[in-house]
Amino acid sequence: MWLTKFAAFSLFTLAAFGQSEPRFRLSKAAVVILAVTDLNRAVEFYRDRLGLRLSRTHEDFAFFDAGGITIALRGGRPKVDPTALLASEISFEVEHVKPAYEALRALGVEFRREPMVVTGTTWAANFRDPDGHVLSISGPE
Repeated sequence: MWLTKFAAFSLFTLAAFGQSEPRFRLSKAAVVILAVTDLNRAVEFYRDRLGLRLSRTHEDFAFFDAGGITIALRGGRPKVDPTALLASEISFEVEHVKPAYEALRALGVEFRREPMVVTGTTWAANFRDPDGHVLSISGPE
């Protein structure tokens, strides 16, 4: 009974917001990216004080296992605008970046740049939501 009520509520909620079943759907937020002024200091804080496991580093990034999601610290870049340090980014894991990029573009998502390699075999492409929050898709090409 409760499942039927939940399903009806879900359909009502979708209809109330004018949402129909999309052709393409992002389903897994995998990485939260935080800009930091001093990467070494931030790594020490997240690893030594918070106890998060440092899973890997790559150039000016440090990646921490945060139990089902990754926290990535981005440092090493001079910030022209101090408010950029307040920015965060949510990255959605996709099976393949290029097809997801094309599907989202077809739905009207405006990307900041073409997909590109960010670490090893991981590709990514960034875009903004209507309020300017940075979002991205990442995964294999």
